[in-house]
Amino acid sequence: MFWSGGQRLFSVLGPPSPMSEHAAAFVDALDALGLADAHLCGHSFGALVALELAAGQHRNRVRSLVLP
Repeated sequence: MFWSGGQRLFSVLGPPSPMSEHAAAFVDALDALGLADAHLCGHSFGALVALELAAGQHRNRVRSLVLP
């Protein structure tokens, strides 16, 4: 699955969102797809989101993590 985060994450107005909000948005996408967990591969900003998922409050949603 490729996920760009949508406009919820990439707004030109206001301060940047905390990384936890990006992780929560990804969990929302998993829920919408009916997925309990996922294998994650993150690069650049995606790696930061993947790390937040794996180390934060959503670690149970991560089956594996690849950071190139």
